Amino acid sequence: MRRADLTRWISGGALAATALSGCSSTVATTAAPQAADPVCATALLRTPDDISGNKRRATTSQGTTAYGDPASIMVTCGVTAPAPTTDKCLSVNSVDWVVTEQRKPGATPSHTWTATTYGTEPTLQVVLDADKIPSSDVLPSLGPAAQALAKKRSCL
Repeated sequence: MRRADLTRWISGGALAATALSGCSSTVATTAAPQAADPVCATALLRTPDDISGNKRRATTSQGTTAYGDPASIMVTCGVTAPAPTTDKCLSVNSVDWVVTEQRKPGATPSHTWTATTYGTEPTLQVVLDADKIPSSDVLPSLGPAAQALAKKRSCL
């Protein structure tokens, strides 16, 4: 190979590597205890490709998905069901969610919401960066996924 051809080939490879490095990377996640439940697979297949401009991303664990770059929404199926609680319980599109808010000044993210389906088997949990996406967009968007879960109980 001539030197000029070799230089173009190396430059082309570097350009391709640079272009590929601009793609979203896989989000590191941890599988929940019941992530292998086939209903989790069905539920996650019903998640949208996009939530409020945040594109779905690949994750490292079964029963999970994420949105945004960096990830601003994390969805995990098969988590431990919430115990009886006095936390707020919301019904959104016939799905009950136990919702908690966390504020950690100086942390990244500094304001998160965690929403966990109530009375479903298996249980779906969503953690979102409330500094980047409104919580009012997330739960309705994930309604079809949560509706795939067997509903056993409802909020009072």
